[in-house]
Amino acid sequence: MIGLPSAHVGGIPIEETLGALGPALLVGVGVAWAQLRDRLCRVRARAGAHAPTHERGARSAGGPV
Repeated sequence: MIGLPSAHVGGIPIEETLGALGPALLVGVGVAWAQLRDRLCRVRARAGAHAPTHERGARSAGGPV
C-alpha cells in the first residue's frame, strides 16, 4: 500500500521542511517568550516601585473591616 501523499509547495516538501526547521523555530519562540517575560517583569517591578506605600496598621477605605 502506498503511504499518504505529502504536500509540496513550490516543489519543496512541507513535512521535511518543518522537520528541518522545527528545532530552530522552537528556539526562536523560546527566546521571544523569555524576552517578553523579562520585559513584563521589569515593567511590573517599575510600576510597583512607584506605587504609594501605606503605613503599617492603616486601613484603606475599601479594605475589609
